[in-house]
Amino acid sequence: YTHYRLSVLYRDKARLDEAMASARTAEALGRSAGEIGVAGLARMSQGLTAKQRGDIDAAEAALLAAADDFEKLGDKPNLAAAYGNLASLYAVAMSLNPDRNYNPNAPEQYYHRALDIGYEIRDPGIVSDGNLGLGSIWRDRGDHFGAIELFSRALAYYEWVDDRYSIGQALMNLGTVALRLQDVPRAKAYFSDALRLYADLKQ
Repeated sequence: YTHYRLSVLYRDKARLDEAMASARTAEALGRSAGEIGVAGLARMSQGLTAKQRGDIDAAEAALLAAADDFEKLGDKPNLAAAYGNLASLYAVAMSLNPDRNYNPNAPEQYYHRALDIGYEIRDPGIVSDGNLGLGSIWRDRGDHFGAIELFSRALAYYEWVDDRYSIGQALMNLGTVALRLQDVPRAKAYFSDALRLYADLKQ
């Protein structure tokens, strides 16, 4: 588990070679000890590291393997996290590789899987993250008012738990919808609030 935590730390600092090496070590040690949960977390870290590198295929393989581990264990919170990461990955993949034959519904399907788990286990954090991701998809396909509802749900939870980074994300997304609706004053207010948050967080 220590090697897994190291991989997360290295990834946050963009030390991607060290992050991948630590994640692979964590997976090997976890599997040899029969700790499938640790191995699954390590595979998820490998997937996120590969995504950060721009290696979409490796990221997809690792995240699918992690989801399989969590499903076998019945680890619903981490399974939801894997589904959310897969949804985000496919959304990025389709924007970077528009000519490749990706399932266009994959991002929305995986966000719905994560949301289903969040509602089942009554985890508002999972539900809010799913709403944020799904809102981006609805916004991009032109369902602006549906996107506003989803982003607003996520924002309400993030404000309740005072997750200031995620509050900023929700505000930025609401700002982009306001711009698409040509409501420049509202967009400016959302972006200004987000910028103040990020400045305070030194992000």
